[in-house]
Amino acid sequence: MNVITIEDYKSTYWPKLDGAIDQLLTQSPGDYIPISYEQIYSCVYKCVCQQHSEQMYSDLIKKITSHLERVSKELQASPPDLYIERFNIALGQYMGALQSIVPLFIYMNKFYIETKLNRDLKDDLIKLFTEHVAEKHIYSLMPLLLEAQSTPFQVTPSTMANIVKGLYTLRPEWVQMAPTLFSKFIPNILPPAVESELSEYAAQDQKLQRELIQNGFTRQVFFPFVTRYVHFLRRVWLGRGGLQGSEISVQLCENQRSRAQVGSSLSGELLKLGLILWKLLFAKWILKKGFLVGWAVRLGTLQSSSSFRPLIFGLNTWKNNVEIL
Repeated sequence: MNVITIEDYKSTYWPKLDGAIDQLLTQSPGDYIPISYEQIYSCVYKCVCQQHSEQMYSDLIKKITSHLERVSKELQASPPDLYIERFNIALGQYMGALQSIVPLFIYMNKFYIETKLNRDLKDDLIKLFTEHVAEKHIYSLMPLLLEAQSTPFQVTPSTMANIVKGLYTLRPEWVQMAPTLFSKFIPNILPPAVESELSEYAAQDQKLQRELIQNGFTRQVFFPFVTRYVHFLRRVWLGRGGLQGSEISVQLCENQRSRAQVGSSLSGELLKLGLILWKLLFAKWILKKGFLVGWAVRLGTLQSSSSFRPLIFGLNTWKNNVEIL
C-alpha cells in the first residue's frame, strides 16, 4: 500500500468522503444515491491503515455538526403548523443517513473510536443530533405534540409515533415531560396499575367514552349492537344458546362437551358482524378478550362457505394457540 501523507488525505481522500457524506445526509427516503460504497469503504480503510483515523474522525464530526446546525436553523424558521412535520422529516432523514454512514466508517469505529476513545460511532452521531437539534427544539416541540394529541388527525399517527419514539431514543428522560403521550407509543413507560387507582382508571374510560360520543360514536348506534352479539357468542361458546340448525361442538371445563345449534338464518347476521368488526378493527380487541376465538375456530362446517371467509381468515392465525376452558 502506498504511503498516504496528510496532504494526500486532505486533497484526495477526504474530499471523496465529504461528498458522499453530503449526499447521505440530504437524501430523501427511497432516493437512489449515485455513490460507490466500495470506493468510500476503501478510502476509509486506507486512511485508517495509514494512521489518519484521528483526523478523519475530527473531520467527520465537524462535517455532521455543521449540517445539523443548518437543520436547526431551518426548523427555527418553520411556522407552527409545519413544525412537527419538518422535525419528523429531519429526524427520519438523519437516522436514515446513519444507517449508511456508520457501516462506511466501520474500520475507523473498530480500530480508533472503540479502542482509543472507548465509545461507539453511532452513539456519538446520535448525541450530535441530540445536542444540536433536539435539545434546542424540545421545549417548542413538546407543547405542539400535546396540542396535536388532543386534536384528532391534526398530525398523522405515524408521524407522532416516529417523533415520540425518536425522542425516547435520543434521551429517555424526556418521558417525564409528557408521560401519557410517550406511553401511547412506548410500552411499560407508566407504572403498573394498582387497585387503589381503579376509580381513576374508570373515570378515564368514561372520559374516553364521552369523547367518542361527541365524535359521532353514539351508544344508540354502535355499542348495543356489539354488546348484543358478544353476549350471543358467549352463549353459543358455552353451549347455552338453545338454538337450532347446523351443529357446533363446544369444549367445556375438564373436556366436558355440550351441543349448541345455530340456524342457517343466522348466517347473514354473523357475516354482518364479522365484516363490521373487521372494518372497524374491533375484532382484534374482541379476540384479546377471548369472546370469539373458541367459537370461530370450531365452525368447521362453515369454513367452506365463501360468505364466512373474511371472518374465518382473520381468526385462523389464533387457531392453534387457543384453549377453551
